[in-house]
Amino acid sequence: MTGYNFTDNVRAILHAARQESDRLRHGYVGTEHLLLGLLQVTHSVADEVLNNLAVPVDAVLADLGKAVPPGAEARAVGSDLPYTSRAKKVLELAMREASQLGHSYVGSEHLLLGLAREEIGIAAQVLTAHGATVDRLRAEVLKVLDANKAAASAARQPPEKREAGALPLAVTIVAEYPGGRLAAAKVTTLNEAIRHIWQLMTGDQR
Repeated sequence: MTGYNFTDNVRAILHAARQESDRLRHGYVGTEHLLLGLLQVTHSVADEVLNNLAVPVDAVLADLGKAVPPGAEARAVGSDLPYTSRAKKVLELAMREASQLGHSYVGSEHLLLGLAREEIGIAAQVLTAHGATVDRLRAEVLKVLDANKAAASAARQPPEKREAGALPLAVTIVAEYPGGRLAAAKVTTLNEAIRHIWQLMTGDQR
């Protein structure tokens, strides 16, 4: 599976998947190994998405362990391990997800979506059982990518704007008053957030 514009994270996931297959003495790379590999590569978009959705990684690993027990004896190992038809389908779906999002690369987020979208393999079944459905994953992927894009854009702002607290935000501040009354205000810059919080603390509504 070379020649595609995979990110470093995806290449690391595929390498980890082969190692998992070696460890389990399976002699092939299936969707279960791809998911095991994905869970090993942290600080990726897929990792952030799963954390945001509160997917219980320990429970996912436990379910994978039950579904894919080790093989009886050592088998062929290394980079030449064949991908199962379902694993190949996952990679095809990952590339399709990247194309539909207008991306020129295949990242961990696309691979995660491919795993869930395949629907039939062990990885898809385990993800779905823990609430990581295609729709939820795709919605969270878009949120994370948008947030990362906004952060990158903010980092490119001139220093004087950053120092003035003029970085673009999208924050809703909610205050609860005695008696349970709520008041909410949406702010778009750090200065606005600070000013609104000060008003709430002091009662100064100027």
